[in-house]
Amino acid sequence: MLSNSWIGGITVIVVVGNAGAAPTTLQRLELVPGSSSSSQNIMGVSADGSTVVGWSGNRAAVWRSDGTGRFLSSFPGEIGSQANAVNSDGSIIVGISATSTGHRACMWTNGVGRLLPVIGVATQSQCWAVSEDGRAAAGHVTSATTGSTRFAARWAEGVGGGYANSVAPTGGWTSEAWAMNSAGTVIAGEQSGRAFRWIAGLGTQLLPDGGQLGGDRVWGMNSSGTVLVGQAGFAMARWVGDSEPEILADQYSGIYAYSCSADGNVIVGGRSGSAEAAIIWTPGTGVVLLRELLQARGFDVGLIDLGSGVGVTADGRTFVGASSLSAGRGFILHLGDCPADMNADLIVDFFDYLDYVQAFAVGDVAADRDGDGVVDLFDYLDFLEAFSVGCE
Repeated sequence: MLSNSWIGGITVIVVVGNAGAAPTTLQRLELVPGSSSSSQNIMGVSADGSTVVGWSGNRAAVWRSDGTGRFLSSFPGEIGSQANAVNSDGSIIVGISATSTGHRACMWTNGVGRLLPVIGVATQSQCWAVSEDGRAAAGHVTSATTGSTRFAARWAEGVGGGYANSVAPTGGWTSEAWAMNSAGTVIAGEQSGRAFRWIAGLGTQLLPDGGQLGGDRVWGMNSSGTVLVGQAGFAMARWVGDSEPEILADQYSGIYAYSCSADGNVIVGGRSGSAEAAIIWTPGTGVVLLRELLQARGFDVGLIDLGSGVGVTADGRTFVGASSLSAGRGFILHLGDCPADMNADLIVDFFDYLDYVQAFAVGDVAADRDGDGVVDLFDYLDFLEAFSVGCE
């Protein structure tokens, strides 16, 4: 059953299912109080889903899971700022503060801001990723000599709580870091058209390009840093370990991967130049538009614009993204459970029933619904009940 209500200025659409189960919900982010613009750019979500970061107008902003938002503190001489990433519990946020003379990487800890140090003779810096505990961050610095050459950088908390920094040794080529693992020991990004990974103690590795011709870039990674997502030769790609990239969508589709779950099996992204282009990828679904997935689950998206998916929580259940409209607002989507989803395609249909019947017939452990080690009539009845509910 669907219900649609207006609460506190936010459209909330809920699919009502079993009592106690977390239902599917979708909402727009609220306008930030005091903002002169309705435009919102969303950059990510904390691993626990409590905090969304980005910017509204030209100021860094943060939103809570209920959609309410506020601006982050400004720095002296600032003309604009953006929040690019957030740690696991939302207590530490990193981003960029802009002045009339350039950009500086910055960090907000429980709302208190500070500029991160630049490296050597570099005069500018940007921060795009942060570790789970906030004790390490990644981005790039800009050479003061050329004014344009960028070098991937990692900031790590030192003795006394100060932040030291170091350039990832990428052979002197232009490089940028966009992603970091939970421990802060792995960073990844792009080096002169090639995707790279830097591991503390091991150095820099150029990732296999799968025969693609340039345009490689890592945008996100899983919690351990063993699964990287982004693009290879302008095609949506996923690297697992040291293997060749899995091409998830070809280069002509214009689809890119921006973030993934802790295990690397749920990826979100978008399709360039297209409205309503937020996508999700799992091994069971392949690439599918979020709107189409929700419609297949019987969920009414209403007028909320699903422009691009940019962040996903550690459990792969909550997604955040931006509108495709020039003055659009961001969104938060939580996918409810599908207890009868046997083939992991995030919907419940007749194919799931057939899969269950087959597993039940041979006594497969997948048919043991109550986990008592025996496949019997009670498991079958339990599945039928879950099947009748569909997805929460």
